[in-house]
Amino acid sequence: MASLKDVALLSGVSPSTVSRAINSPQMVDPNTLKNIRSAMKKLNYRPNLMASGLRSKSSKQIALVVPDAVHYTSASVIQHSSQILQELGYTLILGNHHNQFETEAELLSNYFRRNIDGIILYLIFDESRAVQSLLAQEERQIPIVVVGRRINVAPLFNVSVDNHKAGLLAGEYLGSLGHKSVATITGPMMTQWARDRLDGFREGLSKYQVDLSWIYSQEGLGDFETGIAAAKQFLEEYRGKSRPTAIWAQNDIMATGLLRHFTLCNISIPQELSLLGMDDIELATMVTPSLSTIHQPLRELAQTAIEIIMKYRVDEAASIPSYYSIDPFLVVRESSAPPPTQ
Repeated sequence: MASLKDVALLSGVSPSTVSRAINSPQMVDPNTLKNIRSAMKKLNYRPNLMASGLRSKSSKQIALVVPDAVHYTSASVIQHSSQILQELGYTLILGNHHNQFETEAELLSNYFRRNIDGIILYLIFDESRAVQSLLAQEERQIPIVVVGRRINVAPLFNVSVDNHKAGLLAGEYLGSLGHKSVATITGPMMTQWARDRLDGFREGLSKYQVDLSWIYSQEGLGDFETGIAAAKQFLEEYRGKSRPTAIWAQNDIMATGLLRHFTLCNISIPQELSLLGMDDIELATMVTPSLSTIHQPLRELAQTAIEIIMKYRVDEAASIPSYYSIDPFLVVRESSAPPPTQ
């Protein structure tokens, strides 16, 4: 049976370099890494990950905690994280707190007792009780990355889309099409990301002299049922009156709920009413008409979070920014158009 020293000899490097290629491949020169992996394949070498983990105090496991594993955005983050970690030889441990404060805190407490290499928190509550629990861990050596929203508490790392810019792009786009009366379905306004998106939306519309007093806003929970309920309330609000000609929903799930109900009510999209979403999940291309949206780079968010953990594991004192902002961008499809002529 081939040993680590055999791999080192065949690839022309030291055993420590082979060990580094197994445990921290991102720290090895790409050409050297390619040669080592080629040697491992030729020798049919299989590293003992358990022993490796004990020597390096690494379990090769990273925990990902999400609010709802079956939600489209959470599922996408899970899929991307799993693929990236698998390529690095790591295992993903998934925690689903079902939007419960207590469950979230219990999951994190459990992970602190395990030998894991890092924790990724996706869409943590702004008022999360877990934050104080995390900070209370004085002996904590586990890097923690909050993804999807910003928690300005050191020493947590943050990776988030620029939510203000997302709203800005939405407002500028609808304004550029000529819409002067618009509506928006926000996320929960208790969250900073929803407020940032709304502020950006208003700023983008103001660039096109849209009367901001015309903005009709509803607060949503981010699910399909919220979209349907918002559509019903919207139609009731404007029964017998001139209604807005465009709606921006702060996620694609709510936008598809809007689309479903408006279609059942024989309201033509986008001839009578334009719809714009946010996230650019796969569903946006599957509905009819396909959904114009603001793309949220979920894979890049997951990739950046994992890179932060890997850098921290190699050198805790490394200069790692506490906050990474990733730009969204507009994706135009079939659900948006200029307003109907009066």
